[in-house]
Amino acid sequence: MGTTPNPKTTKRAELSAQDLVVVNSRATGASHEETARLIHRSERTARRRAADPEVAEAIRRRREELAQEAVGRLVKLLPNAIETLGGGLEEDKAGDRLRAASVIITSFLRLRDQVEVDTELSATRELLKSLGNRMQGDGS
Repeated sequence: MGTTPNPKTTKRAELSAQDLVVVNSRATGASHEETARLIHRSERTARRRAADPEVAEAIRRRREELAQEAVGRLVKLLPNAIETLGGGLEEDKAGDRLRAASVIITSFLRLRDQVEVDTELSATRELLKSLGNRMQGDGS
């Protein structure tokens, strides 16, 4: 919870200092009760502020940003992790080699499936965007 909201993803001009604390607190996993203590208000007030549409959107954007930062850090660790798994294939014990092979295969299959889902989701989004543009063009 020690990170601060990024001004690129949080509209500072529209959100009060209290709301920025709510955004960062909720985005990093704090409960409404913990957030209330941070802003020196009641839990009801913290809950109400977090539910405000602008604050809720800022929380969503901040969570997305934090997730992207985490993915970036994991990507940097990936080559070493893959190397370690590959090394497991050369272990003396058959059980260790089998576990390493199983993890590699399972990881590959999950990644392949996720790439397929992401590709299909992107295509669906583009189709919906295109349909939306057509409907706006028709005046419907």
